[in-house]
Amino acid sequence: MKFFQTTVILLTVIATLGCDLGHPNFDETQRAASNGDTEAQVELGYLYHDGKGVAQSYLKAMEWWQKAAEQGNAFAQFNLAVTMLTAPDPNINRDYDVAIKWYHAAAEQGHPYAQFNLADDYYNRERDLIKAYAWFFVAAAYSEGDTIAAKRRDDVARELESTGQMWEGQKLATELLEKYGGRRLEVKRR
Repeated sequence: MKFFQTTVILLTVIATLGCDLGHPNFDETQRAASNGDTEAQVELGYLYHDGKGVAQSYLKAMEWWQKAAEQGNAFAQFNLAVTMLTAPDPNINRDYDVAIKWYHAAAEQGHPYAQFNLADDYYNRERDLIKAYAWFFVAAAYSEGDTIAAKRRDDVARELESTGQMWEGQKLATELLEKYGGRRLEVKRR
């Protein structure tokens, strides 16, 4: 009996310590998000995605990110695409073409992870080596210390050289850098 009581108390303490007591500004964030504030919409999306102060819901996270994405927020565009393709929720419509559209929109605004994922799509799904090289080039150029993007760029460059298309890849990379190069978002890991 004593063992049972001790176990119940221990489990209660663990559950209490591990539970999220809520987001301190949830109501304020929700109000701002409802009024169209894109930063609040992105934050509310994170809260629902992570289950911080609310019941965890990928669908609600996506709803808030969709609102911010449609207003041009690159972080929301990226988060929406990633969640659309990777969230472990069977109710999510995994529309690859829509996700790529959002990656592209975020990439054009300088989101380095979106640039990388877009390049990866061009390489793995579309098999467009020229576009893959160009976007890996941009991602490597604007992701400080991102050796993975640089390695992937170099791998694709070897393939382009073997097919005689390296000049086309370099030309497109230059065009993308000129068009989007001045845009680099600072992405902080959560």
